[in-house]
Amino acid sequence: MPATPSCPATAISLSAATAPAAVQPLPLSTRVGARPRFGVRVVAMGSDWAEPSPLGVFLGPGRARARWRAYDEVVAAPNGFAGRATVAISPRTSLFVTDTWRSGDRDVTVEREVTVRGGEEGGFMSALLLARRFAAGWGEVTPFAPGAVYGDSEPVPPLSAASPQSRRGGAGYVLVREDRLAAPMFAVGYPDGIWMGVFHCPGGAQTTVADGDRNAGGDDLVDQRFGFASLGGIDRSRRVHLGAFFPGTEGPVTYGASGVPLRQYKRWRRRFHPLVGGLEHRYRLVFTWGTAATPARLFTDAWRWAWEALSPEVVPVDDGEVVRVSTSVLAGQVKTNGKLTGVPIEVSAVTGATAPRAPAIMGFVGANTDAAYVLLRMGASVGGHEGAKYASLGERIMDSFTLLDFDPPTGEGFDLVSGRLRTYRKIKGRPAVYMRSIADGCAGALKAWAFEAENGNERAPWLAWAQAGADWLVSAQGLDGSLPRAWEAGSGRVLDSSKTASHISVAFLARVASATGKTSYLDAAARAAEFSWSVGGSRACFAGATLDNPDVVDKEAAIFALEGFLELYRATGEPLWLERALVAASIAETWIYSWDVSMPVDADQSDLHWKPGVPTVGQQLIATGVSTCDGFLAVNAASFACLYRLTGDEHFLEVARVVTHGTKAMLALPGRTFDLQGPGWQQEHWCFAVPRGRGLTRDWLPWVAVANIEGVLRIYDLGEPLAKLVLGRVGEA
Repeated sequence: MPATPSCPATAISLSAATAPAAVQPLPLSTRVGARPRFGVRVVAMGSDWAEPSPLGVFLGPGRARARWRAYDEVVAAPNGFAGRATVAISPRTSLFVTDTWRSGDRDVTVEREVTVRGGEEGGFMSALLLARRFAAGWGEVTPFAPGAVYGDSEPVPPLSAASPQSRRGGAGYVLVREDRLAAPMFAVGYPDGIWMGVFHCPGGAQTTVADGDRNAGGDDLVDQRFGFASLGGIDRSRRVHLGAFFPGTEGPVTYGASGVPLRQYKRWRRRFHPLVGGLEHRYRLVFTWGTAATPARLFTDAWRWAWEALSPEVVPVDDGEVVRVSTSVLAGQVKTNGKLTGVPIEVSAVTGATAPRAPAIMGFVGANTDAAYVLLRMGASVGGHEGAKYASLGERIMDSFTLLDFDPPTGEGFDLVSGRLRTYRKIKGRPAVYMRSIADGCAGALKAWAFEAENGNERAPWLAWAQAGADWLVSAQGLDGSLPRAWEAGSGRVLDSSKTASHISVAFLARVASATGKTSYLDAAARAAEFSWSVGGSRACFAGATLDNPDVVDKEAAIFALEGFLELYRATGEPLWLERALVAASIAETWIYSWDVSMPVDADQSDLHWKPGVPTVGQQLIATGVSTCDGFLAVNAASFACLYRLTGDEHFLEVARVVTHGTKAMLALPGRTFDLQGPGWQQEHWCFAVPRGRGLTRDWLPWVAVANIEGVLRIYDLGEPLAKLVLGRVGEA
C-alpha cells in the first residue's frame, strides 16, 4: 500500500460553522468484570455525533458479513485520542487497528492504520463511520456528493447513486466510489439545517486495470494496490452513519462502462486488500459540520470546504498557442458538398479520419454555427491568406445553415454526402429537433452576425435566421414560460414534452432582444427563467441539457442557467438575476474535478486515452447516472470571471483559472502530442472511474475546438487586466 497521503490542515474557513468540534472516547457499558470497550463521540454544532462500534471489517470474496467492533483501549493524544483494537479473523490471522482522532477548529480528523498479523487466503476492507444522534434516515436527509448526488434534485435515473427513489424506498447502503466524484467528499443535510460532511484525504485513488474490466459490476477483487475509498454510509434504524469504506467497495448500484446511453445496474463492486502478514492499510478522513437553510447552501458550503482543502492547481497553457492550433484543426475538418459546407460531427483524434456519413449539426456537440463564428473571428485576427481562408469557411458554414427552416423546424443540419437534412438524435424512431439545438445554433449565428456587423459587414440573413429561431421558440412557449424539449423535424409535433430544459433558451432570447431592440424576446426570456427557477432552480436543480443522456440533472444545465441569469442581469440590472446566477454558478462548479486521479498502475500507456502523469484537475463530470467527464466548461470560464468582477469573490476567479487551463491538459500541443494526430487535436471525453483513463471513443467533435478557442476569446473580451488574472498572460491569437 502507498504511504498515508498528506492532507491539508484541518482549520479550514467555513462560514456556516459556528463553533469548534470536540472529540473524545465514548465509554460503553459492559457487564461486571468484563474489559471496558470504547466508541467515539463528537460534539459539533451543539449536537452529539457518536459511533459505539467505529471499526467495521468485511471479509471477502465470499465472506462479506460485517464485523463491527469497539476499541479495546484508548490512549490520550494531542486534541483527541487513539483508539486501538485487535480483530481476530481466524486462529492464525488478526488485524491490529489504531484510529487516531484529533479535533480541529471546525472539523475532526481520523487516521486509520491497520496491520495484518499472520495471514491467509482472502481479503478484507474496513469501514469508518460516524452518526448523529438524530432520527433521520436516507429518506429524510439531503445527500450531496459533487458531480453525482444532489439531494432530491430530479430527474435522475432510478438506479443512480443515492437517487430519491432508492432512498425513499428504504435503501440501507449508499456507497459511491470517490473517483466518480469531483471532490472526494460526501455530505448529508438534516431537516433542522445542520449538515455533516466526510472527506477522504486523497492520494490519487490508485487502482489497476482489472478494477475496470467488468462493465456492469458484480465483481469481487483483492489487490493491495487499491488506494481509493467509497464514500457514503449506512442507514441503521433511521440514522445515517456517514463515512468511508476502504478500499472502495461500491453499491448497491453501480454504473456501466460501455455503450450509449450508459446504464446503471443494481450490483456491487467489492474491493479488498489481501490478508497478507505485514500489510499496512491506511487512510485518513476529515469530518466537518455546518448549517444551511437550503439545499443550494448545503451544496455550496460543502463544496467550497472541499475546494479549499484540496487547493486545486493546474499547469498553465499558452493561450495563443491553444487558439492557433485548435483553429487549424477545426478549419481542416470543414467539408463542402455543392452549396453545403459544414464540420462533420465525428472525426478520429488519433487518425484524423472522418466517421462514415457524419453529418454537420448545429448546437450541442455539433456546434457548427459556433464554429463558423470562431472561424470568422480568427480569420480577421490572423489575416493574410490563412485568415481569408478561415473567414471564407466561416461564411460558407453560416450561409449553409441559414437554409434550414424553423416554422416548423426541418432539421439540425445536413448530410455532407447526400445533402439530406439530418438531426442529432431520434425519439421513438422519429428525427428530433431539440430546443437546445435551436437555441445553440441560432446563438452561434447571432454571434457571427454581431462580429461581422462590428467590422462593417452586413449579414442580414444571418440575423433574420437567428430571429426566426427565436420566433419558433416564443411561439412554442407555454403560458407558464416553459418550453418542450424536442419537436419532430418537419412537422413541429412535440416529441418530448419535458420542461426541464426551459432555461437553455434564456440567454439566447435575451441576446436576440438586444440585437433587435424588441422587448418581447426579453419578456419571453424572463418568463422562461422564472419558470425554471420556480420548478428547479430554487432547489439548485438544473436538468435536461445533455442530449445524448436521458433527461437528467447535469452540468451543462447548470451552466446554461448561469449564462441565462447573467444575461438577464446585464439586460435589466435587477439584483435578483445576479443572485440566481450565483446559485447556478455554485452548482455548475461542483462538477469540476478539483483533485488528481491517477491512472491504473499496471496499465499499458498506449492503451490509455488519458495518459499517466497528466493532471485531471479541471475536467468535469457530465451528468447524474454516469461517470464520464469532459472539458465543456472551457467555453464558460468568462462567466465565472464575470462573477468575480461583479462580486469581488476571488473563488470565482480561481474557478475560471482552473477551467481555462485544466481543460487543456490532454489537448495536443507542439512538443506534447500524446498519441493523437498532432497539435490541436483532443479526444472528446474520458472516464476517471470505471474504466479509468478511457473513453467510449477516441473521437474529436466540433464542440471541443469551439470550447477551447471561444473560451479563450471570451476571456480576452473581458479586457486585458481581468484576462491576465485568468490566463497569467494574454497571447496573440
